[in-house]
Amino acid sequence: MKALLTLTLVAGLILTAGCADDTLSAIDDEVTYEVELRFSDDHVATLDHVEIEVFVRDENGNLTTAIPEIEVEHRLEGTTEWDAISLEVHGDHYAAEHEFMTSGEHEFRVMGAIDEHADHLEEMYTMPGHLEIERAHMEMDGLEISYEHFPGDLHEGAEVELRFWVESMAGSMMTGLSATITVNNPDGSSASYSADEHDAGVYEALHTFGSAGEATVMVEFMQGGMARQASFGVHVKEGH
Repeated sequence: MKALLTLTLVAGLILTAGCADDTLSAIDDEVTYEVELRFSDDHVATLDHVEIEVFVRDENGNLTTAIPEIEVEHRLEGTTEWDAISLEVHGDHYAAEHEFMTSGEHEFRVMGAIDEHADHLEEMYTMPGHLEIERAHMEMDGLEISYEHFPGDLHEGAEVELRFWVESMAGSMMTGLSATITVNNPDGSSASYSADEHDAGVYEALHTFGSAGEATVMVEFMQGGMARQASFGVHVKEGH
């Protein structure tokens, strides 16, 4: 069964809707909306495909999709710029599938086109607190291997930093490994690099993707006399 994390049970607000659609309000009438924001999993990590859902109830408590445009915006704590995720109508609510690319504590808010004549979206709800987005990770043979790339969005032709964290399940970083990072590019070619140990147990390499599409990033090393490897799928966007 799919777990649902309901971040807002009831978020009430009063907005003035300046539009001619009777399903919203006549100009200057006050309309009360309740907004509910859900994620499809109670643990969100980078590279995961996460379903985001927004449920909007009108002043009568009925679910409505009369608002023509809904976005969920998020930003990393301590930053100023919001990233927007556009949602589409799915039955009685709004939804989108999204892949977060940057780990850390994220702030969220819901924006809507309350006034169809306005040139901007109105803030309908801001989530209290933050949601922690973990690094993509996997467990194998007593180890946890995490991965993240910098910057978060991958584009063809741009150099990117590929970074792996190798940690024992007891919480100790695995230092001094002779690690190799291999990239299987979207065009079918591959490249391998001897990883630098950026910090204790943190291994990295620089790479430039020559084409857009689906790629795989893999780290390999010897540990306890055995070969270990972990791979993560990534999407490379077209160049700017």
